Amino acid sequence: MGLFSAVGNLFSYQEPAPLSGERKRRFELMGKSNRELNIILDRTPHLHCKKIKLVDLIMAREFE
Repeated sequence: MGLFSAVGNLFSYQEPAPLSGERKRRFELMGKSNRELNIILDRTPHLHCKKIKLVDLIMAREFE
């Protein structure tokens, strides 16, 4: 019966673990616009940066 359970698990949906801590905060920040991220960082918005770079800067500031 173990073989059938193993094969059956390949085709069944398993809910992912809930986000928490840094992963949750990163997910929330990625949902914001670059303008909002620049406001959080107190940067001038006319300097363009990739969103991932802005999120990394915020994460470094918050989780030091």
